[in-house]
Amino acid sequence: PDPFSHPDGLPPYFFLVPDLTVVEITDSHFVIIGFDEAEYTVMESAAFVTVTAAVLDGDNIIQRQIRVMLSTAVLPTDTATATTDFTPLTTELVLDQNNLTALVNIGIINDVFLEDPSETFTLNLVRSPLDSPDNMVVLSPDTATVIIQDNDLVTVQFTQPEYTVGEAD
Repeated sequence: PDPFSHPDGLPPYFFLVPDLTVVEITDSHFVIIGFDEAEYTVMESAAFVTVTAAVLDGDNIIQRQIRVMLSTAVLPTDTATATTDFTPLTTELVLDQNNLTALVNIGIINDVFLEDPSETFTLNLVRSPLDSPDNMVVLSPDTATVIIQDNDLVTVQFTQPEYTVGEAD
């Protein structure tokens, strides 16, 4: 037999070379960013409520800045009113290896109206359009509730300690 001939009858000097295979290794580690509390409670008389978004897991794998947007919202189940009870806000947060938490102050408006004992509004976290698509980020929990405790009281009192009324009156 010819050492250069193929056993399947292919032309001489023709050698089959295995196809090249590309293997892509994907980092399966995710950075988890979320609110550190499910609910934040604040008195209506306070100037603001401070909320915290933080890297909750994966801080050891952050290799670049991560950008998320924090915004306020009033859902149908919420009872607070934007611009009357709180100052609406949308802001970008930048987290990295050196800044694993972001504190945000949201203005609370102290009105003089007697309202429900508490009112609520919602906070949301979403990926920033400026965040790198290479960042492996999970936002969880991505919502939180702010509870504003009303400080407006109505006082009812009598003008004298005792009243006497006749039956005919």
